[in-house]
Amino acid sequence: MGYATQFSKEKYKLVTERIRLNALEKVRTLSLIPHAKIYFSRRKFSSTDIGEKEIEDNFVRNGFNVLYPEELSIVEQIFYINNAEVVASLSGTIGHNFIFSSNKTCFLILNRFPKPNYPQFRINYIFDLNVTWIDVYNKWLLKHPKDYGDHLIWVEFSKELRNFFHDNGMSYSYSFICAKFRNVFEFLRRYQFMPLIWKIRSQLGHFKQKFKVIQAKYL
Repeated sequence: MGYATQFSKEKYKLVTERIRLNALEKVRTLSLIPHAKIYFSRRKFSSTDIGEKEIEDNFVRNGFNVLYPEELSIVEQIFYINNAEVVASLSGTIGHNFIFSSNKTCFLILNRFPKPNYPQFRINYIFDLNVTWIDVYNKWLLKHPKDYGDHLIWVEFSKELRNFFHDNGMSYSYSFICAKFRNVFEFLRRYQFMPLIWKIRSQLGHFKQKFKVIQAKYL
């Protein structure tokens, strides 16, 4: 999907290739060890995602090394992406850096919610990326966030992801069953109860301020 002409595609590729080669030249001075399988985690970065731990743990179970993008420089990210055979991550901006990969890399993008990720579609098209999309958003929700940065996002070790594991000879733990219930309480605590508490606190603060005005004027 996309509307870039062949000319603009080649221009984009020339620019990113120059950046990629410069980054790989700089990384020679660093003691970095490449990983064949990488899972880029959001767990240390995002406070809006629920349920990623079970997904991450099952990738680790199959030999994936967990990296946290916010702890890496762009040069380090390019090095790891460029040298990996398989890279997995939740949908989001980390997938935009896949433009710096070598042609041999396969990517697994795990959809955090149903809204199409149009920027990533364009990137995949322009750079001819080998991407497999897998839904991991929780389907219990009747209403999902309008955008990636909008409110809480609930992901899980979904049926679609389990099917992918099965089809590719990967094993997984059944702990995701217990995690479902744990994530329900976490979701309710953060999405339902906390906003209510914040609203009550706000109203109490408003009444307290009004009372101070009345007290100063009449008492």
